[in-house]
Amino acid sequence: MFAVSLLFCFSCGSCKDKNCPDFLQYEVPYTAAPIQDTFHLGDTIWIEMNFADTLTDLNGGITNIFSNFNFKLELQCDRFDIDPPQGKAVSFMDPLAFVGEVTAQVLPISDVSYFEVQPLYANHIYHFKSAFVLKEEGGFLCTLIPNTDNRTNPFKITGNCDQIPLYIQSKVNSGSPAENNYQLLKSSPVSVYRDMTLERFGAGAFCFVVKP
Repeated sequence: MFAVSLLFCFSCGSCKDKNCPDFLQYEVPYTAAPIQDTFHLGDTIWIEMNFADTLTDLNGGITNIFSNFNFKLELQCDRFDIDPPQGKAVSFMDPLAFVGEVTAQVLPISDVSYFEVQPLYANHIYHFKSAFVLKEEGGFLCTLIPNTDNRTNPFKITGNCDQIPLYIQSKVNSGSPAENNYQLLKSSPVSVYRDMTLERFGAGAFCFVVKP
């Protein structure tokens, strides 16, 4: 379930008569606090977003306004300290939404689960804030990312360079893999986590351990 790549592409037609890069790459910033390597059952992690609807492309410096845009955000979490791993975010934590909306989604048969996250859009700013109460022990890899499965309804914008591929990724806190506990993955019995590169871990993921 966990998408190890934090970039998602939806192809469009070729760019015509514009000074555009080969693709647009935008970043949705969020914070997770506290960022620490060890928590205990019943502790909370706060997920928060506060960003303007005017975003600047990381690839070519192209600015666009994402007015009331559906980023299709999901909070996904994998338990990486067991083999096979589990992608059951709804079993790992309980949300307490304060600003915006959080909806639990559980896939049939597999019990794979995630949280749909919808920020509140007001006065050209996206706001979201929720506490997630930890309720299972283990090692976890979490990220807030756009949904990559909805290929029939891809991201679309109307504005600058709107006919080229559009990528949307996330960044948590400073985006530093070291700050976000990337090193915890090295203890995983599962090679896909243990051997994950810094590039694949990206700027939008964070790890932690939950103890009794």
